[in-house]
Amino acid sequence: MVARTMAQKTVSRRQFLSGVAAGSVGLLLAGCAPKPAGQQGVAPTQAAGVQPAPAEKVTITHWQHHNEARAAIVKSLSEEFMQANPTVSVVFESVPYDAYFDKVVTSLEAGSGPDVYQIPANIAIEFYNRKQIIAVPDEVMSRADIEKEFVPWTVRLLKFQGDYYGLPTDVQVWPLYVNTDLASAAGLDIEKGPQTWDEFREWAKALTKRDSSGNLEQAGVDICASAYQYYYQMPAQLCQCLPVDDNYNVNYDSDWGIEAWQFVTDLVTKDGDDHPQFLADQQKFSLGKAAMRISEYVGIGDLKLAAPDLKFKVFATPHPASKPPSIMGSSWSYVVSSASKQIKAAWSWVQFLTSAESQKKWAAGGGECPSRVALLADEELRSNPNVAAAFDAFPTAIPMDGWGWDDVWTIRQAIWDRIVLQNADVAASVKQGAEEERALYKKKFGL
Repeated sequence: MVARTMAQKTVSRRQFLSGVAAGSVGLLLAGCAPKPAGQQGVAPTQAAGVQPAPAEKVTITHWQHHNEARAAIVKSLSEEFMQANPTVSVVFESVPYDAYFDKVVTSLEAGSGPDVYQIPANIAIEFYNRKQIIAVPDEVMSRADIEKEFVPWTVRLLKFQGDYYGLPTDVQVWPLYVNTDLASAAGLDIEKGPQTWDEFREWAKALTKRDSSGNLEQAGVDICASAYQYYYQMPAQLCQCLPVDDNYNVNYDSDWGIEAWQFVTDLVTKDGDDHPQFLADQQKFSLGKAAMRISEYVGIGDLKLAAPDLKFKVFATPHPASKPPSIMGSSWSYVVSSASKQIKAAWSWVQFLTSAESQKKWAAGGGECPSRVALLADEELRSNPNVAAAFDAFPTAIPMDGWGWDDVWTIRQAIWDRIVLQNADVAASVKQGAEEERALYKKKFGL
């Protein structure tokens, strides 16, 4: 059976998300399947057909951005897959993050590149519009099964003109990590943890240590190295919505967005719970020099490798006291290049990578949360209390907003840098960033 026809009409974000109820939260938000409207554009092009099972050995290339914990799991899974499929050879390349997107985009535009590659769900629309990805064939997984078996918000951004163009991977919620030894030494209740942002702020103050000259010896919170995990989450938590809605409206320069930015920057600029020059470019939490951090689920696996003796506990992300609990969720997806000569083998590999069996290995290794609903209740996985804490946060997940990746991050990180490094006014910096993000979407999507 051949793959479904790839409708090669350029899709704008507004069309892509028409029918999505903006302002809903978590799985309810994600359960609204995007229903793109028709648009005049280039004529549809027939997608490459799924190849028959190879009689001779074929090779498929697989690229994704590098992470130590994740790369080790992919390597192990590729060996398992090749043993079960002796006619298929998987060449896996784990590309340094800073070079990854340039390498993928350049190679695809040159007509080469990988058969399978990994992209954030937020930018799948850009690869679709460039005709660089192909729909999931029915024999791999039907549309109905995708919607039944995967967590809704992990596939929400992968559907174009009625078909899905990837299967979700690198699923992350962004919980709070607390060094249990440091918290206990400070007399804090490590069993309860900080549940609200106000409690989190008090914990950060209590866990910050300075020498007799006032220099930081221990950061209460590791925030300067990776501030995005804070400034992406709190605005969404305060508004209980997507700060960039389905009509390209950038709303985080509203009162609630400015309030959120003020809070997260105050942790550094007013409270002094971390400093940009304190152990700059080092993993302060892993070194035991920061007592708390907010990071993606993959941090569990990273800490196993980088700091196997570190004692830590995972909690749901703190939430504003006036709002219900919520947590940020993000995901990438495995996609198959429309230029691949080995479509069938490539999709077989993706199917294997995203199977329940493989995803259980992902989750157990701390590489990523499962995108399959059934695995969130898996008793064996949940026997690890840190894993269970992350899984328990899924029903409150708000999908990561922004219709780009590094380009959107660059704008929002600049908001942070202006405030923290240049002493800029919070409201002015937030409003400048929001205007820059609006201009980005106008340029990218032809508004």
